Amino acid sequence: MNRTELLKRVGNILLRTPSLWVVTLIGVLVQLLPNFVLKDQSIASGLIQTTITFIITAFTAGALIGLVNLAVKQKQAATTASIDLASPSTEQESASIVTGIQFGLRPLLKLLLMSLIVMIPNWIIVFFASGSDPAALFGSFGQPDSIQFQLSLLLSDLSYFLSIAGVLFIITLVTSALMVVVQRAVVLDNLPVIAAFKYGWSLLRTKIGDFITWGLIMVLIPFALDTLTVLIVSGLLSANLDGIVVGTIYRTLQVISGLLITVSSSAIWTLVYREWQNPTVIEAAPDEKRVSKGKVRDK
Repeated sequence: MNRTELLKRVGNILLRTPSLWVVTLIGVLVQLLPNFVLKDQSIASGLIQTTITFIITAFTAGALIGLVNLAVKQKQAATTASIDLASPSTEQESASIVTGIQFGLRPLLKLLLMSLIVMIPNWIIVFFASGSDPAALFGSFGQPDSIQFQLSLLLSDLSYFLSIAGVLFIITLVTSALMVVVQRAVVLDNLPVIAAFKYGWSLLRTKIGDFITWGLIMVLIPFALDTLTVLIVSGLLSANLDGIVVGTIYRTLQVISGLLITVSSSAIWTLVYREWQNPTVIEAAPDEKRVSKGKVRDK
């Protein structure tokens, strides 16, 4: 797999598909809404927030996978000049916000069910580690996107690795690896949930080395963004700016970081999944610069 070429294509998709960012931002804003509406810390509030997180996470996953896949198809069709205007096809769909919402809604129930299944091991450990406190299930460790939170803990304090956080991190890492394949099997190949898990486990075992390599590459994304955020906030604090202003900037940077991590990770894994299924998808498509140079030589 030509990783440099794949990353270039990911960058091209992120720059040329603004609907990816808009759909993800909509999900982030909806997910943040309960924080302003629900002020109490009751179990009911935690349940509502967790439910919304599950729905938005599943919706965003489906929307991003579908939009990225559509963008790749459009690029391939434009490169080969093989679009058949006489018959409708997915390549002719517009990678718009409406299309993204449709991609997110179609497999929503399947994606929700898969998220619940993979979170069960986490919930069991959190429940017993917290002294059978049901409220602990609605904390950061009980969320479907908790891998980023756990990673930030481990990067900031490696002693967490020897605690319950370390155990949860390993479990979440395995389930997240499985979800990378399973989600795409559902969205792109329209497989049933059980069949998607079987296919995901089979594919992951054969591609485990490649997955680890890409996983290590993408660890750098949140690490770099967290470091940049800390540097910016530290600079603002040293400039003696008002605490409210610094807090607002910090929360804004967190939202931007979350957008970058979510969109870029989804795009990378979607292209990697396509490459796993068909190596020619990524590497056989000629680079635009090579095509242009070839035309110049022909002249």
